Amino acid sequence: MSVHSRSCSVSTERSTDSYGTATTASSVADVCLGGGRRVCIRELYALPWEYTTSSTTSSTAPSTRASSISEPSTRDSKPTSAPKLTVGVELEFLLLTPVPTPPAHLYSHLQHALTPLATLLSTTASPLPHPHPETIFQLKTDDTISSHPWGPLRAAPIEIATPILRRNDWEWVLPALCSAITSLPGGVTARVNRSTGLHVHVGLDGRAYTLRELKRVAKGVVLLERCMDGHHPRHRVPTDALGSCYRSVVGGLVFRGCSPREMVAVVDACGSVEELLGVVNAVAGGGGGRRGSGGWCRLYKYNFTAVVGYGSVEFRQAAGTVRGGRVREWVRCVVRFVERAVGTREEEWEEWAARGEVPRGLWRMFGAPSACGWGRRFRERGEWKKKKKKKKKKGRRVPMRFRLSRRRKSVYLARQGRG
Repeated sequence: MSVHSRSCSVSTERSTDSYGTATTASSVADVCLGGGRRVCIRELYALPWEYTTSSTTSSTAPSTRASSISEPSTRDSKPTSAPKLTVGVELEFLLLTPVPTPPAHLYSHLQHALTPLATLLSTTASPLPHPHPETIFQLKTDDTISSHPWGPLRAAPIEIATPILRRNDWEWVLPALCSAITSLPGGVTARVNRSTGLHVHVGLDGRAYTLRELKRVAKGVVLLERCMDGHHPRHRVPTDALGSCYRSVVGGLVFRGCSPREMVAVVDACGSVEELLGVVNAVAGGGGGRRGSGGWCRLYKYNFTAVVGYGSVEFRQAAGTVRGGRVREWVRCVVRFVERAVGTREEEWEEWAARGEVPRGLWRMFGAPSACGWGRRFRERGEWKKKKKKKKKKGRRVPMRFRLSRRRKSVYLARQGRG
């Protein structure tokens, strides 16, 4: 196939993810740069983060993948340096058209818009053992996205999954991606509503998370989840741990009613990755009376089960947006959170758990709302409404005819010298 030739096949199939959940992949068209520097469009139903793990491991059973994660034999209290992270982003949005348009035409617009970005990404990416997945932008539908208030004929739900982004490439790729989405021709516009989300996968470059590192990230979640909620609007902060697709870890079945010290102790007591997943992402109604024994569920704000399938921790709470600045700002907070959590020693976690919280002066290092402009604007906006001065209520309105008569009377009295 020549450099400029493209082939595209549009289909609708039912597939299941690594957790057994059925998903609809309609026209999963991937814009990629294949071997020999040829631009091609392919169909692929696996997420790009699946390629971060070793090619010799299988993703069919969670226990098989979890056993491949290395576990330390001793407890190291020395401070660790910041690891090199990889980032993958899933953008959920709706494409609106002036008239009802088949989804195949919308995918064609997106393919043409993303091909230059995939080509540019392939020329700037670092050398990789498997470079092919690093230039794939996956386009697919999502049944969880509602078309309200525009209707299904005019609004098409779309989800774009970026390739694995290394060396801070996400700093320029994400704004460029949002710019391509919002600049489609033919009057096609991108919109978001309350059902759309922004999911960020964070992994380690070149290796998998160890059990110690996963425990440190989990401790950061249980101690800072309430604080990190300040980044998000109210509809993305569920009051019931079991009532949404982004459930609370602290309000879950295992940690509900526990003190910070007890939550950290429960995380420390986990002896395997499977047990840690059953504690942090517990399944409703499971367990049989023992914590962490009832399996796990991915529908949490902080999805640790992605470690089994993709070798990453997924942050699912952020609201959907197609503004490149906001997407990049949230990814910065997430990366800062993982870097600081992995680099914090066990002694520090125990000290903070004993005092009940992470010191406020360190929130900035964890990407807390005090360090993130997006969250700060949300918080300050609410405080401004509370502090807004109330206008003084005016008295009873006087009809115009009485006001005129009063005016005439005061003028008459002034002329007579009696005013």
